[in-house]
Amino acid sequence: MASRRVCCGSRNILPWRLVLGAYSFPWEFNGEEAYYVFDNAVITAVLRESSAELCAIPFGMDVDAYEKIILFFDLGNPYSEFYEKALGDPLLSEFAKKYMGWRPRLTSLWWATIIGICQQNTGFIQGWRMLASITKLYGKKIIVGSKALLIPPTPADVLKHPDLLVKARTGYRAETIIRVAKLFAEKDEDDIGYDELISIKGIGRYTASLALVLARREYWRAPIDRWLKKIISHVYHIDDRYADRIYHEIWGDYQGLAALATTIALDAVPLRKALERIDNGILVPTIMDKPTPANMWKFTNYW
Repeated sequence: MASRRVCCGSRNILPWRLVLGAYSFPWEFNGEEAYYVFDNAVITAVLRESSAELCAIPFGMDVDAYEKIILFFDLGNPYSEFYEKALGDPLLSEFAKKYMGWRPRLTSLWWATIIGICQQNTGFIQGWRMLASITKLYGKKIIVGSKALLIPPTPADVLKHPDLLVKARTGYRAETIIRVAKLFAEKDEDDIGYDELISIKGIGRYTASLALVLARREYWRAPIDRWLKKIISHVYHIDDRYADRIYHEIWGDYQGLAALATTIALDAVPLRKALERIDNGILVPTIMDKPTPANMWKFTNYW
């Protein structure tokens, strides 16, 4: 890989430990340094107390590395409207106070869709174990200096070795992943949207919405599953049947971001424990002895 590096200096506007740590595997973030492959560049971040030094190492001829950093972290967006709503919300107010400015990192639509598939009908840890196993079994790497970065397989990799999905214990999801790989192998990612995703057998509203929230920042979409629907009903004291409508009325164009923040705030614990935490006012990530969205990078033995 080319060694040219573009940095935009130290940034102290975000809660960087959560921005870098949330949904990161140990090979992506070690508590001090982060490495992410994004759209023909490696985005790096080094924590400096409450700030982070951000750089990009491009490996394409037409890559604007500085713009990749801005896009990856959405640095041009203060998320003022979202946090104004969150500060007055009974579920997310404490999260907003502690982590003002947090936002998800960007990922490719291909990998975001695989994330959504692996989260179907399972718990947080099991779903991310599947993703870790897929990544490790395909063993795709990119070299940055002396460091070999483990990165997700491409659609072509999956189609060449579909048997590895079985070894990754994806179960029935393997067939869906193969169908998705065929779509992404045949079409440019920019030409794939919600309609194309839900046309694939095995992908419904939740998976397609989650993928587009993660990959396109289409936060007006709400990836509402049974877990979140019950939480919405509990927090806002409404019938389950009206959860989708009420959530849209409350969060508007930021309902997808609110859904992700809720999962992080409640450590993605099972529903019964999530409801207990809400009743007890434990509404920010806690120190736990097993992986959560906020700290999964610490648990090398799980992945």
